Amino acid sequence: MPGVIEKYRHPDVPDISYLTNVEADGSIDAFGVRRASDWHYDGSFAERPPDCAMLFGIKIPSVGGGTLFADMHTAFITLPQDLRDRIEGLETINHFGLGPAGRDYFDGMSPDRWSAYQPVRRPLVMPHPITGRTLLKFCMIHTAGFSGMTHRDSASLMADLLAHATSDACAYYHAWQPGDLVLWDEHATMHRDAGDFPPEQPRVMLRAMVGGNPAE
Repeated sequence: MPGVIEKYRHPDVPDISYLTNVEADGSIDAFGVRRASDWHYDGSFAERPPDCAMLFGIKIPSVGGGTLFADMHTAFITLPQDLRDRIEGLETINHFGLGPAGRDYFDGMSPDRWSAYQPVRRPLVMPHPITGRTLLKFCMIHTAGFSGMTHRDSASLMADLLAHATSDACAYYHAWQPGDLVLWDEHATMHRDAGDFPPEQPRVMLRAMVGGNPAE
C-alpha cells in the first residue's frame, strides 16, 4: 500500500516509504523531524485502512528516537464510566489532515492530491474486523471530530480519550536499534514517533503497510 506523500516513497518500490529527517542533500528535513509525532492510525482517512504495518530501523539517533504504541482494545476495556457515558453512540468524521494535529500534513501534498479525499464516517467504538474485539478508533491527525458535536467539544473529548488511551496501562515505548523490524495491527494500535531525538541526528526508517484501499 503506497504512502500518501509522494516525497517519501521509495524510488524503486512505491509500496515502501521512508520515515526520515534527512533531505536528499543531507540537510535537516523539518517536516520529517515532526512527521508522525502525534498519535494516529495510518490511513485512518481511507474507506478501508491498512490491516498491518511494519517499520525497519536503518539509522537511529544516539539519544531517543523511539516509537510509542497504544493498544486501543485495552484502552476501551479500561475506560472509566464517565468517558463511556460521553462516547455512547458517537461516530467519528475522518478526513485527511483535518484532525487537531493534522495541519502540517498539507505541506507535503499538492492540492489536487489532498482534495481527492472525502470524509469517512465510522463508529468511535467498533469491532476489530478480524478478531471482533471491541476497540476505540480515532486519530489526532485525521479525525476531524464527532457527528453532532462542535469542533471545540470534539477536540476536548478527543483530548480526554487520548490521555486515557496513551496512559502507561495501554502504551508501549519501543527503543530502536539498527536492524529492528516492528510489525503491528493497524486496526487496534495507535502510534506515534516519540519526538525525543535531536533533530540534527539522522533517523531513517522504512515503512510498509499491508491491505487497505487508499484513494490514489
